[in-house]
Amino acid sequence: GRVLLIEADPGGKRGRIAWESGGEGAADREEKVSLKDTYVEWVLGQGVHRIFSADSAAAGRFPVLPPAWTGARGGGRLLVPVRAVADGFHGVMVCEAGEGRNFDGRDADTVKDMLAIMRMGISHALRLENLEKEAKNDGLTGLLNRKTFCAQLANVLSRLDGRYPCAVVMLDIDHFKKVNDTYGHPAGDEVIRKVSSVIRKTVRKVDMAGRYGGEEFVIYLHSADPSHAGQVAERLRLMIRQTRFVFEKREVGVTASLGFACYPGDGKTSEELLHHADVALYRSKQGGRDRTTAYMNQ
Repeated sequence: GRVLLIEADPGGKRGRIAWESGGEGAADREEKVSLKDTYVEWVLGQGVHRIFSADSAAAGRFPVLPPAWTGARGGGRLLVPVRAVADGFHGVMVCEAGEGRNFDGRDADTVKDMLAIMRMGISHALRLENLEKEAKNDGLTGLLNRKTFCAQLANVLSRLDGRYPCAVVMLDIDHFKKVNDTYGHPAGDEVIRKVSSVIRKTVRKVDMAGRYGGEEFVIYLHSADPSHAGQVAERLRLMIRQTRFVFEKREVGVTASLGFACYPGDGKTSEELLHHADVALYRSKQGGRDRTTAYMNQ
């Protein structure tokens, strides 16, 4: 026999084998495939289990499984829906009997009881995951909070050992207090959210971004020399400048000032890089705002 745990997309049209027992293993089946016109799709849509005998499975209107997942046929099949847990797992458990054996209603009840226990475990795991995320991420933007960013930056730098360049960019929204005073704090929150969205779209997966405090953000750029760091910072500045907001039926724009420092030339510890990037940011502010400044030890 064989048991498959199939994870489906929210619409139930595509899925992947999340776990497999009694078969070849699911390592080569991670790619999602179409569930259209299969009984897996039917069970997902109807939310009820379905039992197939060895004979009926072969003669059904639709195939039970997508062709890519069909194993050696021996006995009956039992499909039981796995209902969504919060924003978590949604799919179908497929049980395949050994040769000459079929499933009945008692088997379906057993699988449902087992899934109920699984759902409690999944729900608990999701709660723990959410608590961990809340502890590491800023509530307004979803970016790393200051404590987490600094800890992760220190960890990254400790493993670089001077072998690869990287950079830290500090970004501050210009005249942010004026937005709050003129349009209110909800408007200020909207500006912070949109600026954080621009940052998230600009950085790569190997980079890190965090909210340093208030209207100030910090970014770690992996394998970035001074030239690359300057290009990324300038791209961020221009994208923020082009972003428009509508407050009280008025179109409003904001600008940002940026400063950056590079490892290892401008510092080898997280404290040094953050301080020197902040010094460069201060020089951008002194120079008239809406500009990018590289740290220079002078």
